[in-house]
Amino acid sequence: MRRRALEYAAFLAISLLAAGSAAAQAGEIALRDDTFLPYREYSAGQVRLSSYPNLIATELLARVDRKTGAISTLVSLEFAYGGDHLRSYESARNARAETLRFNAISHRRSCEKKDLCVYDEIFTVEIPETELRGAPSDGYQLKVFARGGGDAVVTVPRATIERLLAAVDKQRP
Repeated sequence: MRRRALEYAAFLAISLLAAGSAAAQAGEIALRDDTFLPYREYSAGQVRLSSYPNLIATELLARVDRKTGAISTLVSLEFAYGGDHLRSYESARNARAETLRFNAISHRRSCEKKDLCVYDEIFTVEIPETELRGAPSDGYQLKVFARGGGDAVVTVPRATIERLLAAVDKQRP
């Protein structure tokens, strides 16, 4: 039983490592242009920020509204960790302690015993485009807060921001 939980943790670790696309590794921006969505989505690719047993992966995204051309920028975050309880990430703030729009996507749990569980939480945080464009040279920082502890500061590197916004600007009419 314990072995299955550990296998799941290893599977999550490998999945997060493999999720960084070849395009992201090459520094390219991927475009998702699905006509069934009301926006075109640009992705800087998934980047793993930490290692087992607390895995954090980020993906910087920009969505361009098909009708208005308005840009929404957000960071998608995935936290995978072992423990005895779900952290329940529920909010985020910028470096000025202002609330950022938070959207929980999924919470998964795999347990073999009550005190041996692996959790996986995925959520997005919307960051105003102007804040990203004005990010300092060391990147844009935000902090995510969890009801059950495990708050974390996440930094989006300035180079990633510049690559993503340059691709979006290049495609603007």
